[in-house]
Amino acid sequence: MFNSKETDRIKNLVESYLEKNNNIDQWDKSLRDQYHLDAINLILDLAKDNEHYKGKMHKLDSTKINNLDEFKKIEFTTKDELRGKPYKTVCVDKSKLAQLNISTGTTGGDNIFCFYTMNDLYCSEIQTKYPELIPLKETDIVVNALPYEMSSAGISLQRVFQVGERAIVLPAGKGGVYSTPKKTVELMHKLQAEVLMTSPSYAATLYEYALESHLDPIKDFNLNRIWLTGEGCSDTYRKRIEKIWGAPAYFYYGSLECGSLGMECRYRNGYHIPEAHVYMEIINPETGETCDEGEIGEIVTTTLVREGQPFIRYRTGDLGIIKTVECECGIKERKLALRGRVCDQLKLDGRIFSPFYYEDYLMKVEEVGLWYHFIVKSDGLTIRVEKNYGTDISDDELKEKVVKVIKEGTGTIPMVEVVDKIPRVFTKAVRVIQEG
Repeated sequence: MFNSKETDRIKNLVESYLEKNNNIDQWDKSLRDQYHLDAINLILDLAKDNEHYKGKMHKLDSTKINNLDEFKKIEFTTKDELRGKPYKTVCVDKSKLAQLNISTGTTGGDNIFCFYTMNDLYCSEIQTKYPELIPLKETDIVVNALPYEMSSAGISLQRVFQVGERAIVLPAGKGGVYSTPKKTVELMHKLQAEVLMTSPSYAATLYEYALESHLDPIKDFNLNRIWLTGEGCSDTYRKRIEKIWGAPAYFYYGSLECGSLGMECRYRNGYHIPEAHVYMEIINPETGETCDEGEIGEIVTTTLVREGQPFIRYRTGDLGIIKTVECECGIKERKLALRGRVCDQLKLDGRIFSPFYYEDYLMKVEEVGLWYHFIVKSDGLTIRVEKNYGTDISDDELKEKVVKVIKEGTGTIPMVEVVDKIPRVFTKAVRVIQEG
């Protein structure tokens, strides 16, 4: 029903590799590299007539590369090149397009558009599975508390859970007209849902609404898994979410433009890269040179199973590290660790810190609530916090504890403000505020 000549090529390529080894999680480096080379060449062929990509490929002798090093000759595509330009990287006739989503526009003004064909939605992107990373049962109820309105987050993961995994999905959304957090909590309770998919800050919001509804977030609910996505957070923040809900929480990393980019296994110590869907590189954000393995840099992605609007050497603005490890879960290949966004890094005393690094220490102070701000000023860092539920610590005592923990952990001494309540938002939580 959805097949086209282009997607037949993508589908056939993936199937040919699944015939060699149908467990993608166990592909060895040689098989993975050859797949990446073949898939990239297919995508380059699909994109060769697009004016934007034609310009990016001008250093290539042809639209076919002979090795992955040669792929580096293709120039990067940046967010600013695409903002407000809906069709700039569309590579099929408009008649084949079936859906579009837009970015939230939180980090740069105008929107970025992402188009899909029906093949992209219901064939190529759900053709491959990662059973170690998405262990759902057909009887599981997944509360999908991610944005649906114009965003790709809610609807794309609904396809993964509903079509790919055959689970039961409640499209709760994230604070829409009908999908209020109070209603979501009520349905989570009544349905005794097993899985919650949401952002770290909204998991905290739902917890607060559960308490306001006189429900015990642990005893009155049936969650056995939480996926956290849409915002990065530290491991200590994750542990706080696990504690308040009484369920393990797993990180899921993705983007509007490139879909799923990383998933944690049951050991929760780094993201496994969905290698059949994306080719990932790490570059120096200032020079554009490829980083050595284990070196922190900007994440660059290339989609491998998109015909409608592929993204080729796309600079995400996210920082990360890739290392080749043999995980305890049995997956032997590359793992990704995130370090926040390039634009959100804390520049203090001539040094640059990831906000997750600071959050990791801040969240160890149990009297600090789950909402806070890092305010970067010309004269240093101010940390604005609120008190956690049930604590009777004084403002001065809390300030002292925060300063002590941050100083011991980072070597810097912040100013600390204690306020009654940090404003709640249903969009992406803004943790870092640059004021100077």
